[in-house]
Amino acid sequence: MVIKSRLLCSTAGLARGFRKGRLSSPGRWWKPPVRNWWFIGNLILVAITLASATFAFVRNAPALSVNGRQVDFTVYYSAATTLNTADPDALYDYPAPEGITEQRGLSEASGYLYLPFLAVMVRPLALLPLQQAAAVWWLLNLILALVSARLLLGLANIDPRFPRTLLASGIVLLVPPVNMTIILGQVNIILLALLTGVIFLLNSRPSLRWKEVLAGLMLGAAIVLKLYPALVLIPLAIRRRWVPALWGLIGVVMALLIGIVGAGGTFNTAQYFFEVLPSLAATPEARNQSLFAMVQRMVQSYEYSFSVFSSNNNIVMQGKSLVEAPAVAPAVVVLLSLMFALALWWGLRRLASRNGPIGIDISFSLTTSLIVLPLVWDHYHTLLLIPGATLLSFARWKRLNLTCSVILAAALLLVFQRFWRVFAFAGLPSPLLSFGLMSVALVWFYTFYLIRSGR
Repeated sequence: MVIKSRLLCSTAGLARGFRKGRLSSPGRWWKPPVRNWWFIGNLILVAITLASATFAFVRNAPALSVNGRQVDFTVYYSAATTLNTADPDALYDYPAPEGITEQRGLSEASGYLYLPFLAVMVRPLALLPLQQAAAVWWLLNLILALVSARLLLGLANIDPRFPRTLLASGIVLLVPPVNMTIILGQVNIILLALLTGVIFLLNSRPSLRWKEVLAGLMLGAAIVLKLYPALVLIPLAIRRRWVPALWGLIGVVMALLIGIVGAGGTFNTAQYFFEVLPSLAATPEARNQSLFAMVQRMVQSYEYSFSVFSSNNNIVMQGKSLVEAPAVAPAVVVLLSLMFALALWWGLRRLASRNGPIGIDISFSLTTSLIVLPLVWDHYHTLLLIPGATLLSFARWKRLNLTCSVILAAALLLVFQRFWRVFAFAGLPSPLLSFGLMSVALVWFYTFYLIRSGR
């Protein structure tokens, strides 16, 4: 009877269409089962994004395999080997221990640029041959990506049944910044697992003291791995979640102490804060997707080199600015960063007054950090998966289509960022080579819009 009534309704709809002259040709007889054209537009956007991301994934499949070079992990391994076999005070010295870069087919490896904590954590792996250690690191990243997919479903309030978890895992692995993290052997998937775990524990019911303590310790570890998650402490303080905030600071101290003890004293930690960290200057090259880099590209011409289509096809191009005024870049960036910081403070205060789940607060803070940091490489955008999940949970059903459109558009921009070299080769002006920043800004402004409008 249900099928018959639906058929009658469809027939009646077609008849009304003919009477009103709306179906004048056989080509317009078909009417979509869902008449929400926004939904259909989202389906088209899904198809384009998935096709582009799949193409990027397949193209980089050899580098994504367990036999990939994992350049950044080679640096971590080199630092850990230095602590195991050489003078610990040489942690930040170059070059790497003899033979390590040659094993990975690298002409050279960049220096170690993290706090000693990470090198100490990799020391057990450095007891293995490099090839085996890299395989273990690759497997760890893969497992943590699957764990993160399961936690992200929880943040999005989606029932984490096995088929959905499997689908979410596939989507996570298709995301270009996640690809880049695996290719490089970076730590961003570890950060993703830690921070999704923090939000999951803080939002879980019942709220127990051990959950808040564990969330704080995980946050402390994330802060010492990469400093910018420290911004997450701000919403915890505004919400008066003192237990996870305090244990987050305790976690930072514990991780620093692990680095000090495991790296032979305070010398390396002091060297990081007083020498290594100040030396990390922002660069205007297109791989840097920070606000500062975009402003630099707009007001200062620069020469950049990259390979396109193959690693041997190296190209040198002149990036032309919109206006040649490099002296104004710092002032413009400071002003814009201050505006983002004030908007973050206002938004967090507004969210705290509603006393809802804290996931959107943390996501808003992370998104702001990905804008105002002076250095934001492509793989940093792995953390955009967290705002994507929390937005799905935060937005009301009446705005679900708009929320999905924003998330899909942000994902497509991340795919474009993966192919920035092709766009540069095609002649796109260098100030527009900011697809990653556009993706972050789109998520940031939509989050701010939801906060301001009360969802």
